[in-house]
Amino acid sequence: MVRVHHAVAVLAVLGAIGCNTGQPRTYRIAIDPSPLASLPPSCYRNNTVSTLRVIGTNLRSETQWVVWDGVENKMYLDTGGLSVTMGDAETVKVGSMIEGQDRVFSGQYVEQKLPDPGSQYTYTKTLSLIVTFDDMGPAPKGTIDASSQYTCTQCNNNDNKVNCAAKLNFVGRRVDTQYISGYSPQI
Repeated sequence: MVRVHHAVAVLAVLGAIGCNTGQPRTYRIAIDPSPLASLPPSCYRNNTVSTLRVIGTNLRSETQWVVWDGVENKMYLDTGGLSVTMGDAETVKVGSMIEGQDRVFSGQYVEQKLPDPGSQYTYTKTLSLIVTFDDMGPAPKGTIDASSQYTCTQCNNNDNKVNCAAKLNFVGRRVDTQYISGYSPQI
């Protein structure tokens, strides 16, 4: 009977270690940037699309992400400072750590200029990045929704800023690491 209790205890410990519950998960991610090559004219100043076209076939942007579980069903995604440039819109960069839950990480950076005395000029810049994992297993995949929005009052031609949004797909591979050690590819 004692042996059965010891065996159950050992299996419980091994099960907890094997599941890696709560430990950070490291992913190598490949992002498909091709939607950025066909943005609508509204993503460019004066609705003028550049006459220079750059088309990449089967090319991906590579990065490393780390996900770990927090408290109260929260999760944290370290994107390493992912930024998305879309035409002439403000580059979307919301920091490197995004909180989320249920495989959706939504970060937003808002900058507001309040009116000065004697002026009604104001602006609001909103940069948004939503990373949605369809799968967080050994071969994750999902989407990145990036949005750059700008509004102003008492301004000239909306301060020559443009609004833009794009959706990018990503795939990846989970990389085995030991606890908090970082992953560095061998060259």
